[in-house]
Amino acid sequence: MTPNDVVEDQALRNRFQAEVAYADRLKPSEDASRDDAQVLESPDGLLVAAWLWPRELYDNDPLEIVGRWNRGVGSVDQSQLESGDSVRLAWIDAIDRRRQVLREIIAKRFARIIDSTARAVDRSVEDVKTHLAWSVPLTEDHLNRLLCADSPFPFRVIVGICRALQLDFDREFWELVNPSQLAERVDRSVLAAEITSRLRDVTLEDLKGVKSKLPRLAEIGKAPMREVYPAPARRYRGLYKSLAADGRDHPQYTVDAIDGILKAAGEKGLPSSARERSWWAGSGAKAAGRPQVSAWWAAGYRVRGLEPAAGPVAVVSFEALPGRAVWLADPDRTNSGEYRVPGPPRVPIYPIDQQGVQALSAALTVFAEAARLATLQRERMDAQEATADGPDNPDVRSLVAFLDKVGEATRASLVQHFASVRGGQVDENWLTNLLTKARRQGWTTNLGSRSRPRWTLSGVCPSCGARTLQPYASDRAKCARCGAIASTSPLEVG
Repeated sequence: MTPNDVVEDQALRNRFQAEVAYADRLKPSEDASRDDAQVLESPDGLLVAAWLWPRELYDNDPLEIVGRWNRGVGSVDQSQLESGDSVRLAWIDAIDRRRQVLREIIAKRFARIIDSTARAVDRSVEDVKTHLAWSVPLTEDHLNRLLCADSPFPFRVIVGICRALQLDFDREFWELVNPSQLAERVDRSVLAAEITSRLRDVTLEDLKGVKSKLPRLAEIGKAPMREVYPAPARRYRGLYKSLAADGRDHPQYTVDAIDGILKAAGEKGLPSSARERSWWAGSGAKAAGRPQVSAWWAAGYRVRGLEPAAGPVAVVSFEALPGRAVWLADPDRTNSGEYRVPGPPRVPIYPIDQQGVQALSAALTVFAEAARLATLQRERMDAQEATADGPDNPDVRSLVAFLDKVGEATRASLVQHFASVRGGQVDENWLTNLLTKARRQGWTTNLGSRSRPRWTLSGVCPSCGARTLQPYASDRAKCARCGAIASTSPLEVG
């Protein structure tokens, strides 16, 4: 499981918030929890999930890790808690230790990110801290408490830190988006903090003189062009999809054609104001409340010109935004619902740097081969436990017979089946162990996902439906009827 998996699934997102994100702190109020849920649902949710991951590396199931800790804490008999002070104190101490362990993991990650960022932009760690305190903002005391694992990270603070350091997360690595730009921002924060410190001792008259010499905001310069332009959620969504599919750099559309695109997508046609020139004005950076502007900017276009030169608009000319050719090569661009302006190369800064990536890649190659051989040997040993006619274990036999009858089963249907067979409630851990045993012995396979399993007999070909799959590798099988190659890689039990 990765942080991406967590934020893309609502059920996992809710469980992560309740069981993982709050495991290092007291549960917040209902209003605060609702605010945190909105952050997790937003594009910033991926940053929060990765930041609060309960291990330094992203190679684990966070729910299972924290679940084991919770089961250990909850194993104390409640009657003992009521009758014995020593047991109650031990229980409280276990909860405190769990919280502290999580805080230390997250604080260590934060410290390493600061250190790696400082090296990437060729600035000191103290300068980066000054930038954080100035930009997030964080007081020096709060920043130190976060680094010393004395305080949990509020969701909004995590988002603020990531924006201040221009951090993004990609499955397993934290990346610095633009080192040169961040270096300039760090220098600006350091200088601003120094000036602010010196102003504390300046007289009122001198402060007035300083203020008079400061440039007006309008003279500082225009805001930089945004790097991400989101598509409209509903209105003009059809126009966005049509433009996103257009591969031309300078397309032209008549107003009538755009009206037809909207109606074909099941939307209302263009308003009468679309014949006015002002309707087509605006930039992607200021598209709030103007979904039509968001539609073409999210598709990688800006308006280039309107025809005729005067009077009602009849034809609209677009031009491609910088880097649209790269964006256009992504087949999933429409589903992403946004246009990202390509920026400078990103720098992975956590969990390892660029040199560490090569070393880790080589180590993982060796480890993966050893793991593959070990898995193959284990599966062969498990398979020897099964007889030629069927499984030795009666529960596995019952599972195989049920799958042979229904063809495919979800976890819920398996729970219902064994509840009927065993005449009582089915323990979740028992069913998980049974499914693992049956899969290792080669009787079953999961054709679905970890969160939505679809269990079936492993000998059934998913292409032609015949029970003629013949294993020829540790994770592959070939159908004797149609020749299809099927994967039998063991998936995590759902």
